[in-house]
Amino acid sequence: MKRLGKYEGLTYLALLAIILPLVVWRLSLARTAGRWSEVRRNEQRIESLARESRSESLPEDLQTQAPDLLSGGAVLDSLGAVLSDTGVQVVRYMPYRIGQGGTFTVQAAEIVLSGRYCDLIRVTDCLERRFPGCRLVSAGFKTVRRKRQEHLQLTMVVDQLIDTDNP
Repeated sequence: MKRLGKYEGLTYLALLAIILPLVVWRLSLARTAGRWSEVRRNEQRIESLARESRSESLPEDLQTQAPDLLSGGAVLDSLGAVLSDTGVQVVRYMPYRIGQGGTFTVQAAEIVLSGRYCDLIRVTDCLERRFPGCRLVSAGFKTVRRKRQEHLQLTMVVDQLIDTDNP
């Protein structure tokens, strides 16, 4: 008892060749292709923003002519108003010299701050914006238990390249 007669095989072949790819596309590949195009758009956007930021960045000779902010703690003195406004406390400040070559010196400082998360992020943002000659190398959060209370601490390492020929 054949329903379609002699064209039954051809009908099944057509369904297999046309309908199956459409169903597969709809159920799985459409989302993948959409996400792939979104990734490509985001990559192009990031590339254009990177090109814009490179054209707006400060010249390197301006960054190296900055005064030595790390070895004497001048960076903390400049951030004093922000620290007092936000309630962030300085737990430890340890400056050290990483290296020296020719007329350049690389200074670093380990800064440990304690406070609320939002305030710590605000101080970090202020540090990055006010001191373009200083570079935030690493930052890490941890909770410390003192006197039955937990406190959030931010440990930052900041570098600065100093040209000793140009004071």
